[in-house]
Amino acid sequence: MSDFGASFRSARESRLLTVEMVARETRISARYLDAIENEAFDILPGGVFNRGFIRTYATKLGLDPEAKLAEYHALIADEQGTPRLRSTGNTPETRPERRILPIALGALVLVIILYYALERGGVAPDETPPVGETVAATGISDPAPASLAPVDPAPASPAPVDPAPASPAPVEPVPAIPRIVDGAAGTRAGSADNVQILLEAHEPTWIALASDGEQLVEGMILEPGTRRTFAASEVIELRIGNAAGLTLTVNGEQLPSLGADNQVRNLRITPDGFRYF
Repeated sequence: MSDFGASFRSARESRLLTVEMVARETRISARYLDAIENEAFDILPGGVFNRGFIRTYATKLGLDPEAKLAEYHALIADEQGTPRLRSTGNTPETRPERRILPIALGALVLVIILYYALERGGVAPDETPPVGETVAATGISDPAPASLAPVDPAPASPAPVDPAPASPAPVEPVPAIPRIVDGAAGTRAGSADNVQILLEAHEPTWIALASDGEQLVEGMILEPGTRRTFAASEVIELRIGNAAGLTLTVNGEQLPSLGADNQVRNLRITPDGFRYF
């Protein structure tokens, strides 16, 4: 095991905190906190929730959350056996297969030229039968042979094929700006928001939320009295760490209780309604 999990355990013990105490304060299951300290990532729910838990736990213990996320991604990449790129010394312009095609085309043109040259010069002049020669058996003169059709010159050599251009360098994606509105539900200018939700916190709880596939919130902790409004054109995916600590309103309609204290809820909300998953 690396120093990743050990750093969380050491920071927690130096603050005289137990896993259960941190679980109560962060609303993250003690089982998930143990999994982070033991680097048992297969126990975590996966995806954005893993990053949200690590970020929240690191912040609670006074660790750098971004540095811990970077260590986590490195560990995951090693476990999955992600291949590392290795230079081969051949750029797209100097790879051997880029040079074979022009050479092959040039050789083909040369073969065609030699073939036509041999065909036109292969018959000796004295082998051509004279015009008007008679056949002894019939006494009929042979007609003059028809003029041979002119042979077209060898086709021009095809233009050399340029090598494929080098692939452009990958462009780093620009991080999206979270679409969060405090207070009453509202719409964004120039957008068609068909789904709008209002979260009102009555107890401390953490949430993770994605709008139209775009991750907006990872492990945010809402304190009592906090109101947050989110919008999407097609779907909102919401994960709540304390179902009894929130009131959820969808498109102006308040939903009934979402669950019990410390119950984790996953909701998928669309213009047609919502469901748990």
